Amino acid sequence: MKRSILPLVLAFALAPEPCVGCTSFAFGDSARIVAKNYDWNVGVGLVIVNQRGVEKPFSLAPVPGSPTWTSRYGSVTFTQYGRDLPQGGMNEQGLVVEVLWLEGTSYPPDDDRLDIGCSQWVQYALDTAATVAEARGVLDSVQIRSTVPLHFFVADRHGDAASLEFLKGAEIGHCGADMPVQVLTNTPYATALVYHRARMDGSVEEEPDDSGSQNRFVRAATMIQGYAGSGDPVDYAFQILEAVAHPEFTQWSIVYDQTGRTVYFRTREMPTRRVVVMDCIDFTCTTPVAMMSVDAPPGDHGVEWRPYTREANLDLIRRAYAATPFLSSLSDSIRAMVASYPDRSRCMQ
Repeated sequence: MKRSILPLVLAFALAPEPCVGCTSFAFGDSARIVAKNYDWNVGVGLVIVNQRGVEKPFSLAPVPGSPTWTSRYGSVTFTQYGRDLPQGGMNEQGLVVEVLWLEGTSYPPDDDRLDIGCSQWVQYALDTAATVAEARGVLDSVQIRSTVPLHFFVADRHGDAASLEFLKGAEIGHCGADMPVQVLTNTPYATALVYHRARMDGSVEEEPDDSGSQNRFVRAATMIQGYAGSGDPVDYAFQILEAVAHPEFTQWSIVYDQTGRTVYFRTREMPTRRVVVMDCIDFTCTTPVAMMSVDAPPGDHGVEWRPYTREANLDLIRRAYAATPFLSSLSDSIRAMVASYPDRSRCMQ
């Protein structure tokens, strides 16, 4: 069975509208840190605990005989468009995957691999990969089929990072020596790196748009290179996020401590920093799935999870779609189908 995702109209529904200026980066030796600003005009979202040992269908629609995969690792993800369709997150092996907008994206022509949507691929990679190499290898068996132009920032706790882009119908990856600066914004990595080097040697002046993609790339790269290894790396990551934030559109600021398996985040609506310690989470699929609003205030004992419900998932989808112009006209039946997608997963333990 080759076809495994919904028609073209729903491809739009499974990833955000153009982000105003997302920024991701990684740094650190003894403590590996990854951070992300999610910039857009909508800030609603859920933080979801995703469990290991769960069999999930590729097809978002209830298609008999749809191929499936089974999660090897638990993860914590951030989503605006429904459970199992995240915009980013970290798994219990310390792998982080984040999406960023990239105009000019052109996915490869259709072939014999299984189709998967952009946000669904994020979950698939977190479910099945522990390293950057394994995450890139995931594309040997699946292909991203979407009309949404995105590229991906992937980083593991061993210090490897990669940009994954699709340009002129070909997969373009930068990692290792090909990624000397572990930063990604909304420009093809190679183009941003050339601009950064030209800024450093003084051959070009800063572009007028202070919040533009290439200026944010340079600002983040310069601050990373200026990190001396002293002081709290999490605090420093938040300082970089502040330096590249958009005053109107930065909705979420997330810092992943891959070494300490801890997630820190704050939002436009709730600027108090929240902390998720992954070692305190039970990722076995025999326990109820947990969630929280991205804007939930911290409780007396840290973050306060509540049981996941389909109703909460549907409410998120309704609010996010309503605030997204090109999604607002989608039917209630499509919204309900996307909200019900996780209901067809099953615990295999």
